[in-house]
Amino acid sequence: EFLSNGPPIDADTFSQLGRPTLSAKSDGLGLGLSIVMAIVERHAAQIDFDRSDSGSLCVRIGFPH
Repeated sequence: EFLSNGPPIDADTFSQLGRPTLSAKSDGLGLGLSIVMAIVERHAAQIDFDRSDSGSLCVRIGFPH
C-alpha cells in the first residue's frame, strides 16, 4: 500500500488514473502510472486506487500467492 504525499487529486483526475499522457506535472509525460499498471497486470496482480475526501491518493498492489 502506498500513500501519496503530493497535492490532492480531484475527482476528474482520479477517474482518469492510469491513462497515458495524464500528468500533474507541467513537463511530465504521464507514462509512469500506466507503466506500473502494465507491469502489475503482467504479473497477474491487481492494482486498486482509493481517494480520500481530502483528495489524498492510496494505491494498493496485490500479488497472487
